[in-house]
Amino acid sequence: SFRQSLPYGFQTAAAIRFSAKPFGGPAFDLEGNQTAGSRRDDHFSADITISRYFVVSSSIGIDLSLSGFVVRNASNDQYNDFHGGGLSFGIGAGF
Repeated sequence: SFRQSLPYGFQTAAAIRFSAKPFGGPAFDLEGNQTAGSRRDDHFSADITISRYFVVSSSIGIDLSLSGFVVRNASNDQYNDFHGGGLSFGIGAGF
């Protein structure tokens, strides 16, 4: 993961994560048939945020941020094989 200051007062933060996890039990398809003697998941996720703090007055500020993420869990067990992602917008107030 890292953080970086950008021009015009913007900040960014990002992270990437990988993991591989073996399981002691078998893997199945969605009909309940065994497909492998042991389940294995390979997990990947990444996220990034960009934000900027705006000074409104000497004692008040507003922080705006935009974030996004992706996730992928590659599994030989169909129920646990998934992917997804999302975006969010945030507003914060500082006093």
